[in-house]
Amino acid sequence: MHARAARGVSLSCNSARTLPEMTRELFDSFWRAVAYCLHPKVIALSLAPLVIVGGAAVALGYFYWEPALAGVRASLDESALLEPLFAWLRSIGAGNWASVLVPLIVVADDEESDVHAAGPGSGKGGSCATSAPGPAPFAATLLSSRRSRSSAASR
Repeated sequence: MHARAARGVSLSCNSARTLPEMTRELFDSFWRAVAYCLHPKVIALSLAPLVIVGGAAVALGYFYWEPALAGVRASLDESALLEPLFAWLRSIGAGNWASVLVPLIVVADDEESDVHAAGPGSGKGGSCATSAPGPAPFAATLLSSRRSRSSAASR
């Protein structure tokens, strides 16, 4: 059986091709593949998912960033557990670090929510079946654990 290769070269199992001939064909196919990647249609189809996901992230950030920050900021402000930390930061002149901490919690909490939403046994490493509701599940979980401890202590 003979297979027919490009440029009319007959290939068979017993074909004795030399190393320079095979190297030339390898480089020729490599450059054809590189040239194919530079076609405008291929570039556009490669960048389309990036543009779509980037646009969705910007749109979601535009509509939900401020409410998420406000929710986390409110949760941190009413947390008695974190008040000593914020008092210490204010005493050393770093009271503005709370404004840095809030966006970090929102971004980190988004990653944590993805793991919690996966649930046990989903293969994504989630160990909790659900996460707390609201724009800031991490902060809400922190507050609910503090509230449950204080209600148990008052009984």
